[in-house]
Amino acid sequence: MGEFKINMEKNIYKNEKPKKTLHSSESDRGDKLVYTDEFKTFVAEHPGYLNAISGTIDYMSDKQITSASADHEPIDIKSIYMGGNSNTFKVTLNETGECFFVKQKRQGEDPYREIFIMEYARKLLKDIPWVRVADYQCGYLNAEGRGYYVAKWDESMTKSFAYIYNDLEAQGRDDLLQDATIKLNLIKDKLLPLGFGDVSDKNITYDTETGEVVIYDFRLDKGISPQKKLEND
Repeated sequence: MGEFKINMEKNIYKNEKPKKTLHSSESDRGDKLVYTDEFKTFVAEHPGYLNAISGTIDYMSDKQITSASADHEPIDIKSIYMGGNSNTFKVTLNETGECFFVKQKRQGEDPYREIFIMEYARKLLKDIPWVRVADYQCGYLNAEGRGYYVAKWDESMTKSFAYIYNDLEAQGRDDLLQDATIKLNLIKDKLLPLGFGDVSDKNITYDTETGEVVIYDFRLDKGISPQKKLEND
C-alpha cells in the first residue's frame, strides 16, 4: 500500500479537471480513490502530510497505540475508537488547529463507495433545514481491502444518537428527546424505502445546541449504485 499512497497524493493534486464536486479514479490493480476539490487543495498545500497521517494511523492500529505524532510533520493523532472492522481517529494540524475525522476501514467496508452514498444522502435530504451531513473529504480503498474515510472534524461525531438519548433522558430533557426521536424517524421514513441501511442511532447523532440531526455513515443496498443515482439527478 505504501507505493500507492504516493500515487494517491499525486493523483489528487495533479488532477486538473475540477468540474465535479467529487473526483474519482481507480488503479489497474483495484485501488479506488474519491475526493473533493477542498481536499485536493489541502493535499497540494501540505505535501507529505497524507502519507505521514496514513502511515502513522496504520502503525497506531497495528500496535494499538492511542496517541502519536506523525513523523517529521506537525500533526497529532488521537484514537477515538479501535475495534471490529474500523478504527477512528482525530487528526490535528498543530500549525493551524485544523482537525479531521479519519476512519480506517479494514475488510468488508468500502470508504470509496461510502463517500458517494453520503453525497447521495445529502442531496436527498438537502431541503430539510435541520439535517447536517458530515463534511466528507476523501474515500480510499486499496485492493487488499484497507482504506480510509476522511471528513472535517465535527465534535458531535464522537457521540452517537444512543449516547445523546441516554444523556438527555438522565437530564429529564423530554422536549429534546421528543424532537430528536421525531427527526430520526422522519429520516428513516425518507431513506429506508430507497435502499439505505444503518439508518440508526449508531450512524446518526443529535446536536442538542442547534437541534440538528448529524449524519455521518450510511450503507446502501449493494444492487444500487450511488454514482448512477447522482448522475441521474
